[in-house]
Amino acid sequence: MPELVQCLPAKYYADARYYEAERREIFNKEWQCVGFDHQLEAPGSYVKESIAGTDVFVRRGNDGALRAFHNACPHRGGPIVTDDAGRAGNIVCRYHGWAFGEDGGLLNARDFGAEVPGDTCLRGARVDTWRGVVFVNLDVDARPLGDWFGGWDERMAEWDMEDAEFHSRHVHPIECNWKTYMDNYLEGYHVPLVHPLLNQMTEGTKYRVWNHGDRRWNIHLTPHPDGVDIPGTFMCMWPNFAMDIYPEGWSTERWLPRGPHRTDLIRDYRLDRAYAMLKNREGRVGEIALRTGFVNEKHFATVFRERFGMPPSQVSGQRN
Repeated sequence: MPELVQCLPAKYYADARYYEAERREIFNKEWQCVGFDHQLEAPGSYVKESIAGTDVFVRRGNDGALRAFHNACPHRGGPIVTDDAGRAGNIVCRYHGWAFGEDGGLLNARDFGAEVPGDTCLRGARVDTWRGVVFVNLDVDARPLGDWFGGWDERMAEWDMEDAEFHSRHVHPIECNWKTYMDNYLEGYHVPLVHPLLNQMTEGTKYRVWNHGDRRWNIHLTPHPDGVDIPGTFMCMWPNFAMDIYPEGWSTERWLPRGPHRTDLIRDYRLDRAYAMLKNREGRVGEIALRTGFVNEKHFATVFRERFGMPPSQVSGQRN
């Protein structure tokens, strides 16, 4: 029999004092997904994200390098960027107009009227990428991203993730503590009631979460009624990041705390380029079956209805 493990006491989910401790000890020190390479292709392009209340942005420099900064001017805390993503030729505070170089150093304190300390600069953060996914760590002395991933990078070597195009993003505000969703992702016990379509095509009672000895991440296995695991792999990484990998594409999930009792669940979907060949309104697999081996039309439609919120016949017209 599996060992019974109890979750945290309710106070850790409800008391704002624990949330402040989590901001300091977890989200200020762990790598966080903030975007993707396709959003940062051009010089000056940027993405902005709030990591448990701390705004940061990542910008592609003219030299091609990615740099991350806190989105707060050292003068009075004014924002440097206001949109979630965009392109800015210059790094200028939107409040008083102080200008900064690509390295974050102060270039000009517009009409300030006094001498500004020579070391004035934007506060930096660590930034790195993994197979097109962009991560930030507020701790400039944090361990490298590759160490954070552990053995997950090696396990993913067989998957051609780069041969997929961005499809869409879905943001779901949830009235719960971020750990509540984390607890949800760590089990498949809820599948029969919450995901009835998926449950029809899988043996929900045999859903497995494989820890494999590394507590930083685990893998979910979903067996088909014929006893064979459905192709793909689902990974959950501490503290708030997950990836779902399928032969037809992959998606990321992150549950970002917006307060002690509010969380944004953000899902980004990428589809294999071969899905552009899907034309049949009945949702037949067509030529894609030759590539993925997914010839079960009912399962194929189930994946799209649950993962993308639309039948497969609509995919070619919903690209972003």
